[in-house]
Amino acid sequence: MNLYKKTVNGLKWSFIGVFGNTLLQIISGIVLARLLLPSDFGLYAMAFAVLAISRSIIDSGLYQALIQKKEATLVDFSLVFHFNIFISITISTLLLILSSKIEIFYGQNGIGPIIKFISLIVLIDSFSLIQRAKLIKDIRFQRIAIIEATAKLCSLTISIIMAYNNYGVWSLLVKDLLFSFITTTMYWVLDPVKILLRVPYYKIKELYAKKS
Repeated sequence: MNLYKKTVNGLKWSFIGVFGNTLLQIISGIVLARLLLPSDFGLYAMAFAVLAISRSIIDSGLYQALIQKKEATLVDFSLVFHFNIFISITISTLLLILSSKIEIFYGQNGIGPIIKFISLIVLIDSFSLIQRAKLIKDIRFQRIAIIEATAKLCSLTISIIMAYNNYGVWSLLVKDLLFSFITTTMYWVLDPVKILLRVPYYKIKELYAKKS
């Protein structure tokens, strides 16, 4: 398949993936809205804001530089993997330490344990970024669409079952955790990327230069 056809096919599957995930989200959202209380969604929104900020910090780093680099090497992928793990551990640790402070900031009792739970999702996310970056670089959006749709369907199904059994806000939180865990597992099983245990960390400057 030439580059043009590969690109067109990739864009098609990217659209299918976005549309499919959005449709699943809408349908599950309608079901969950009937099973959960408004207060559950309020707590989840507070927690998701923290999760979104944490993810943006990780995604805006070397992950984007890796995607932009035309000829990424094994060293580049290994550097980004090590860097993402370090950043995610740092952010997760900060969330654990500051969970009580965040609870005070929100003025909402019970958000502290939820923030600690969110820190686990941040950590899991970091293990799948290089696989996703490689698939994007190879214009293999079909694989991304299939993996994420599978993970979305499984996680939403469990979320609805938990909501039906009165688990409240935790049914929404477990949904995000399962989505991260399933996607990470599938990326590693279906598209493993070799990682060097020892890397020349000084080369991080080259990736940052590429990003800028």
